[in-house]
Amino acid sequence: MCGPKVITHDDFNAGFFEASLKAYGNTGNYVASPLSVLVLMSALLAAKGPQGNTAKEICEAIVGKEKQKTCINDPHYKEVVRLLEKIRTGVETARSPEGKSVLRLSNAVFIEKSLSVNDQFVRNFACFQGDKVMRTLFNTSDAYEEINKWANTATDGLIPEYLKSEDELSRDTLLVLLNAITFMDNWAKPFETEKTWNRDFRLSRKETIQVPMMSSEEDLIYIEEDDFKVLAKSFAVRKFYQQSKIEQKNINQILNIKIQIFMLLILERAIQLCHFPA
Repeated sequence: MCGPKVITHDDFNAGFFEASLKAYGNTGNYVASPLSVLVLMSALLAAKGPQGNTAKEICEAIVGKEKQKTCINDPHYKEVVRLLEKIRTGVETARSPEGKSVLRLSNAVFIEKSLSVNDQFVRNFACFQGDKVMRTLFNTSDAYEEINKWANTATDGLIPEYLKSEDELSRDTLLVLLNAITFMDNWAKPFETEKTWNRDFRLSRKETIQVPMMSSEEDLIYIEEDDFKVLAKSFAVRKFYQQSKIEQKNINQILNIKIQIFMLLILERAIQLCHFPA
């Protein structure tokens, strides 16, 4: 369930991470995707879904304090539309040297069939390729099956079953908002399969498990701050990097220009769900 959180950052991405940490930071491992929420909220606003004060607050959260006045004076939310178009252009141009798309964004709105929704919103939201608005029945198995079908298609089969059971959706749900991000690319310098060993992975400060990890010795982008250090490893499409943040208190060895970093054999897959009961 979504709820209000106190956010001190003006930037949407930093603010979203702050709210996520406050809400889920003590619950173990979790995936937070600011881009998922940013794209979905922007698409809803551009399609003229939210109205009145709700629309104004969404707009202000997206554009930040410097451009908040545009949320009052511009009924078409041009700043939000401009940002959304920039993101979508970036997605369309994110291609491998062979011309293959490496990044995909998809939005979906599932609406209870008995709920009255403005037809113009439906047309506006679904005008972008990949975004869908679908009617369903939440008091039957229809919604469960249709959401899983959408997730499977939107993620190219990486998430074949997003909902594990019908009980995950309340029968009085009226609206479900979904966003899926699919990223698939090769490393600029691939890991060598034979350099894979089981090593400790920290689930929390007190819990550790053994998982297969890859090892590589190479030149990496390295950023050092007072409380943490960041390593970045490039993908074949050079605009994308795997960034790893290491807290200072967890570093038990000196990091040189040549850094040996162990990386999990995990492909990150992010999909966001927020539902609104009656």
